[in-house]
Amino acid sequence: MSIKRFAVALALAWGLAGAVQAAPLEAYGRLPAIDAATLSPSGGQLAVIVTDGERRSVAVQDLATKAAKARVDFGEVPLGGVRWVGERHLLIYTSVEFDPGDVTGGTRSWLRAHLLDVESSKLTPLMSDAAVGMNNIVFAPMVRTVGGRPAVFLQAIEFVNRRGYVGLFQVDLATGRARVIEPADEGIRRWLVDVDGRPIAHERYLPKSERSELRIKDGKGWRVVHSAEGFAARARILGLGRDGRSVIYAVGDPATGTTWNEARTDGAPPAPPVAVPAHQVPLSDPYEGRLLGHWQLDGDVDRVTYLDPADQKVIDTVTSSFRALTVEMKSWSQDRRKVVAWVDQPGESPAFALLDLKEGTSAWIASTYPGLTPADIGPKSRVRFKAADGLDLVGYLTRPPGTSQAKALPLVVLAHDGPADRDTANFDWWSQALASRGYAVLQVNYRGSSGLGGALRTAGDREWGRKMQTDLSDGVKSLANGGLVDPKRVCVVGKGFGGYMALAGATMEPEVYRCAVSVGGISDLRRQDSYAKADNASAWRGLGEVKDVEALARYSPIQHAGDAQAAVLLIHLKDDAAVPVSQTRDMAAALRAAGKPVEVVELPGQDRWMARADTRLGMLTATVNFLEKHNPPN
Repeated sequence: MSIKRFAVALALAWGLAGAVQAAPLEAYGRLPAIDAATLSPSGGQLAVIVTDGERRSVAVQDLATKAAKARVDFGEVPLGGVRWVGERHLLIYTSVEFDPGDVTGGTRSWLRAHLLDVESSKLTPLMSDAAVGMNNIVFAPMVRTVGGRPAVFLQAIEFVNRRGYVGLFQVDLATGRARVIEPADEGIRRWLVDVDGRPIAHERYLPKSERSELRIKDGKGWRVVHSAEGFAARARILGLGRDGRSVIYAVGDPATGTTWNEARTDGAPPAPPVAVPAHQVPLSDPYEGRLLGHWQLDGDVDRVTYLDPADQKVIDTVTSSFRALTVEMKSWSQDRRKVVAWVDQPGESPAFALLDLKEGTSAWIASTYPGLTPADIGPKSRVRFKAADGLDLVGYLTRPPGTSQAKALPLVVLAHDGPADRDTANFDWWSQALASRGYAVLQVNYRGSSGLGGALRTAGDREWGRKMQTDLSDGVKSLANGGLVDPKRVCVVGKGFGGYMALAGATMEPEVYRCAVSVGGISDLRRQDSYAKADNASAWRGLGEVKDVEALARYSPIQHAGDAQAAVLLIHLKDDAAVPVSQTRDMAAALRAAGKPVEVVELPGQDRWMARADTRLGMLTATVNFLEKHNPPN
């Protein structure tokens, strides 16, 4: 299958920036130029989310004529996704950070939905006319085909006895008006409709009794199919079954793992429960909601399994069309003839591609980072090593562009956020930006990381600040023993939990690192509400016994500020809702009191997920300037 590039023409048509000769940090820190691409059901139209600087817009193109059909500008409002509803309408999701005041939880991201009429370019905000407590939605909209016509169902918060619960609404595509079809009731937090648009299931959790329930609706009314004590043991709705008449739900158990279960509404016997990895994701039909298959990241391999052999053949054909690390099918036409795929090829910026399987042709839509050429992207390879206790670990080493054979490189250890997250072999803008400045960059999937087997995941239990931390330094030793890096020129960088690990590295393993950069990191576990006060199972697995105040103090970097030898840079967003800026200010005060060198950069806003280009660039610029000062690459 031949693939032709027309990214330049498309970029000019949609107002994207072209490539530059020498990639500045802005080229790495910019937001992806194309953030999503999706085909209409016929395959005749393509909708994309385009980003130019901070400005986001949605553009629609007629693929037969290559003519632009519609475009709507959202300014600097983050866009969460775009989805076709028939051939004429698009659902567009935006994300807004705010604190509604009378709703518990403080500042958080709220999802809003908009309906775009492609023919008239009219944009209608949804739920703004509904008699509900808020004009936001929860969970993704459900698109169905009802009576041969597309239909949209939304879930939104209504207040019952001054508490917010979730009601179910249907949208009139002609007017954009939403009408309630199932009002909110006490404890209801999620709904599901079947292929015909009828309510079929809901999740309920009652805080007073601490009981969770999953109910389905059949010919006899609503009935409970699963109940449990506590929120963590609840059944989670995954979607409809293969025929659209049953409900697939997941139940997690610490002892037995996660199972997928089926509850039927037609009296037929359900399929037996299936044990699955906790991170396995269902794949559903975008037009009817029926289960099509499942996906999981198995090591470094995306394993996509479709239940229909014809669908499996499509994904196998698409995947084999590229020499790529990862090929993700983002959208396909209803006849499965045309496919949009996201392709990550070694040595290139990831890009979106359009394939016509019947004609056997394909073409690039656009690169996600058009300012980067292959000369700007460093080679990334997998590294394997053993921790000091013999545990097998895997990580990824990104070398500076053009230095695949270099030795004794300066090293930056980039620790991933979230104790149960993980790094992958795919393109990573942060590690590539650091590598472009002359550093080798090591990303370690330390114990506790997910997606690499249950043994590695549980090996992180009770290991915060302990073996999870030394997994990073064991990786440094492995690279140094092989001559790839200079052990005297090593710094550690991380965000969130990775920021905690950077601070712990500087204070608990001071002999390993010359400098450390913490971006929104936790310095004092005793004062971090999400760990010290809340029932956070993941955190307590890592720390030890619940409310072990001694452990909180022992493994808090602020308690070891006097042991730091490395220079420390603390970067924090002033309005960070997850990790308050006081964590950085208190750590800075402790380091200064101990006579240790520390620099502080406070960035405006609360963009914890770095969804803004100015946040990314501010963080990158401060980090690189600090690294070049304290660990110069040359």
